[in-house]
Amino acid sequence: MDLQEELDVKAYWSLFVRWWWLLMILASVGIAAGYGLSQTKAPSYLSTAKMLVRSGQNPALPTANDLASSQGLAQSLETLIMARPILEEVAAEIGWHGDLDRLGSKISVTARRNVLEVSARDGDPGAAALLANTTAQTFIDDFVEGELGLIAQLRVSLLQIGITDAEDAS
Repeated sequence: MDLQEELDVKAYWSLFVRWWWLLMILASVGIAAGYGLSQTKAPSYLSTAKMLVRSGQNPALPTANDLASSQGLAQSLETLIMARPILEEVAAEIGWHGDLDRLGSKISVTARRNVLEVSARDGDPGAAALLANTTAQTFIDDFVEGELGLIAQLRVSLLQIGITDAEDAS
């Protein structure tokens, strides 16, 4: 070590020895402020419900096209879950009397491959779980109801043009 480096080390050490008490006070103030802020903030809980999205002819043995289709479907459904009619049904189900936009701000939806994640954040862990689960279940029920309605319409259309079920033909 040359003389200049030795002088620099000695100068830094003498500064530290002279001002160590100030460093300790500043560190203590920082720790106390951080602790105080953490005690005043209300806790926030996150609950997530996951839904597997499948499409294709044979869900038990999906092809590469089925998986790609499921991913695209999951991304489309991501937007539909946050639609106002779904939020209105969720609000009615859980007894929410506030603003729907505020309810919607507690919910987030993410599509990861062919999995939809419905997450809800609230100060109460039970309320967060209820909101996430109710949103997912409401969407599933609404989706199934819509699909069954389309099947019924298709059946009526087929009957109108003279095509009957295979069961009816036998």
